Amino acid sequence: MIDVKNLTSYYTKGIDVIEDINFKIDDSGVLVILGKNGSGKSTILKSILGLLSPKCGEVLVDGINIHKISPKERAKKVSYVSQSSILPHLSVFETVMISRLPYYNLYPSENDKNIVLNILKELNILNLKDKKASELSGGEAQIVSIARALSQEANIVIFDEPTSNLDIGNLRLLVNLIKKSIKNKKFLSIIAMHDLDVAYELGDYFLFIKEGKVISFGDKNTFNEDNIYKTFGEECLIKEIDGIRFIKFKDGDD
Repeated sequence: MIDVKNLTSYYTKGIDVIEDINFKIDDSGVLVILGKNGSGKSTILKSILGLLSPKCGEVLVDGINIHKISPKERAKKVSYVSQSSILPHLSVFETVMISRLPYYNLYPSENDKNIVLNILKELNILNLKDKKASELSGGEAQIVSIARALSQEANIVIFDEPTSNLDIGNLRLLVNLIKKSIKNKKFLSIIAMHDLDVAYELGDYFLFIKEGKVISFGDKNTFNEDNIYKTFGEECLIKEIDGIRFIKFKDGDD
């Protein structure tokens, strides 16, 4: 599904933000990218989205180099969940319909409309379809962003710090929506975050990065105290109670 090979990217020439990033995932599920602010998480996401051309290396999605295809074809491969780009004057239905632009020319087909309606129904927001985006709560806007990304029918859906502005209730809703959507749609979600508790609950694969370089990549076994220390520079204890893992830093902070 995705194969990132020797990826090195920069914003200012001569200063590499990420260096020699390598990982490969063939199945659906959730890849969580973990690292401090400024470690290169967003740069990796932008490179996968095709928004940032690599200095060297390549990003292959279904065997196709994402940087060598048109933006329209790229949008069929990779989508991005962004709340900030919701246009306030559009309805929820119109907002989500934007995701179908890679598939039609002037006007959406009945199939496009049905895909959007079905996604709204699956995410339990069909009742919001005629509501203006400006009238949505923060939690509703986040769900609409997910609906738009899913309606794009890409094999990879990218989230950048999706939990940063959510309260506990909406955080739990977001986690459940992502899990349910992946189970139903069989896509790969790539999520950059620094919330370790949520990361472990969501993730099937983990990419730990520090200062633009990979510390470790792998499955649930990769999520351990040693890699957390190497990545964040803080010692922690990982405890499991009734099948739920808790991370407690040794300085007393959760």
